[in-house]
Amino acid sequence: MDGQLYYPAGTSSQEKLPAVVIAHGGGMNYGAMRGSAAEIARRGFVVLSLSAYGSSLSLMPPYDETGNGVEVFNLLGDEGASAGLFDAVDYVRSMAIVDPTRVGLLGQSMGANRAGAAAVIDCGYYTFNDILINLLYDTFGQRFTEEEIAMDADTLAAQRLNQDQLTYYQALREQAWEKFDTRLKGVMVVGLNWLPPLSPSKDVEVAGYTVTRNVQTNVAYGTGSLDVWRTINQDETIKSTWYSQSDITYGSWHSIDDQTKTNTILGDFDNSSVTEDEALALAIENGTARVLCQPVENVTHTGICLSTGLFSQQTKFFEQTLGYNRGDLGAEGTTPLDAGETYGIWREICNGLAMICMVGMVITLGILLLKTPLFHGCVAQAASTPLSFSRKQYLLSCGATFLLTFAAIVYINKGINGFALSEMFLSPVLPFGQGTLLAIAFVLILAVGTVVIVAANAMVLRKKTGRTGLENLNIAIGGARLGKTLLLALTLLASAYISLGVIDYLFGQDYRYFTMYFSYVRPEYWIRLLPTIAIFFGAYLIIGVGVNYLSRGDGPQWKDTLMTVVIFSAGVWVACIINEVGAISAGAAGTFDNSTSFFCNFMNTYHFNFTVPMVALISRVLYKRTHSIWLGALVCALLVAWSATGSGTNDMYMPQTFLSSLLG
Repeated sequence: MDGQLYYPAGTSSQEKLPAVVIAHGGGMNYGAMRGSAAEIARRGFVVLSLSAYGSSLSLMPPYDETGNGVEVFNLLGDEGASAGLFDAVDYVRSMAIVDPTRVGLLGQSMGANRAGAAAVIDCGYYTFNDILINLLYDTFGQRFTEEEIAMDADTLAAQRLNQDQLTYYQALREQAWEKFDTRLKGVMVVGLNWLPPLSPSKDVEVAGYTVTRNVQTNVAYGTGSLDVWRTINQDETIKSTWYSQSDITYGSWHSIDDQTKTNTILGDFDNSSVTEDEALALAIENGTARVLCQPVENVTHTGICLSTGLFSQQTKFFEQTLGYNRGDLGAEGTTPLDAGETYGIWREICNGLAMICMVGMVITLGILLLKTPLFHGCVAQAASTPLSFSRKQYLLSCGATFLLTFAAIVYINKGINGFALSEMFLSPVLPFGQGTLLAIAFVLILAVGTVVIVAANAMVLRKKTGRTGLENLNIAIGGARLGKTLLLALTLLASAYISLGVIDYLFGQDYRYFTMYFSYVRPEYWIRLLPTIAIFFGAYLIIGVGVNYLSRGDGPQWKDTLMTVVIFSAGVWVACIINEVGAISAGAAGTFDNSTSFFCNFMNTYHFNFTVPMVALISRVLYKRTHSIWLGALVCALLVAWSATGSGTNDMYMPQTFLSSLLG
């Protein structure tokens, strides 16, 4: 598994620091959680943030981790499927600079499910007293009444065992405590897709009796006010697990007692501290503390991993459960960094700006290389008669294009079930989750719509001028020019990949915007990309016809390019604005409902706000320089396919191959 490790500068192997392991959501990689990782690390924690199996440089295991068969292998977090997180927790505990008794785990969305599975594997459902009672029962043959199994095991041992037995019991107890004490001390799950495996309690056997127990670690839930899980406090499974007859109180520490099946509210999450609240300190020590953090205002499921409100909640939770913030809490000389002091959103803005700069670099380099003898052959003969639409036809075409992109984004967000799409098309040929499959559906819909719009315009133009104007696009291409065009597109892709290495080396960052990532990709994944590249290329070639066919030709080139980008992007932008305004308004009015308040939920498609204008810009600028739509279509297909693979091929089991082993 590939990831990033944070630890305070100057840390020596003699130090023992608390640690947090972080798991990202679906269709992402560890870059999505860099904001969370950095904020927790700023408080002096060791932090390991990992890409899931199949994301970026992370391999799949050479075996089916779940043991349930490759057909049902997934990273959605079914019980037992930690997707490497349990191993990661074990690895962190083994580090010389880590205090193995203070390790936490954070997961977002699908990563939350994986974190829950890892917590179940690591912590189990037995209290330490249960373990000791079973020790007396199995090893020393002691028998208990149902009431006695709730009594203190050490007291019972002292009453029932002789001196030799008691000495042996104490040795076994010490071994058991060493293992128990290094279990996860706190797990925070954010934007949980469903409750299992972390929340439901479970029946276990204690001295021959069946008893109900919760997972033996402290747990926090985080969500956004515009997420489906914003009403998690009303969930019946949560309420029964937390032994509450009414809705759970948000923003308060709770302590659950499996013996008496009761829930005690301990204090305010934001203001309580283990250094001042003995009851909270005891609950955390016992692994019975629970908290539902206040939903972060006006934040959606996808946006929550970029939220400063979430950063504050995460740092507060791990500060309390691991007893640390730039030093042990309450220790002399410790000056905690306030949980509200975050700068994560600026990090995300800078990463987005870096992505824009990378696209600008690719376009600029392409223009420069087209002037060289090697690639000058990519330039086709310019049309002798420039194409120019009448104002009326131009405006009608603009309106049709707007409606097309608007309808396409609404349809894939509202009319297509992303999970159903994954189940239908997920295969070794298209080894991607719903985010990428929705992108493929979107460009195919645009391609079909573009054919209709272009055909209508060509018919009108032919009636007026006697020609369609399609010949100006130089759609026909010879073998030599095609070869040079493909070589130039691959050169531009390589330059973008090299630039990623530069910013990673200098700043430890990548290019990203929401769920669109340009990150490292394993060598063999480029081969798996070929069918995806082919699909995107075919669609972008047709879309390139629409982008470059529509032109007024009576103004400066920069204005024409800007108008083209806006025309082809406005439908997506308007749909996103309507979606956000409607959801925020419903949230403010207290009437938000995930199924109706979203105009069309952009959960997997926020990055279209960047991808669509990027494609239009590259297609338009490179067409103006080459008088052909081929270079723009190839560059767009390569970049978008690269982004799709960098975000993960992890929704199905794809074992290591000969190539992956050969290339390391």
